[in-house]
Amino acid sequence: MKMNLQEGWYAAASHYHDFICRHKDLCILFFELEVGANTPVIIKSPIE
Repeated sequence: MKMNLQEGWYAAASHYHDFICRHKDLCILFFELEVGANTPVIIKSPIE
């Protein structure tokens, strides 16, 4: 069974939204691991 990449993105977004809703009253710390210069991410350097 081959999944369309867009369908996978929507599934992941739904899981993320559910997680945020379940933990909305808690403090959440996000760690981004294995980020390099060639990794396509939004933030590649620390926020100062």
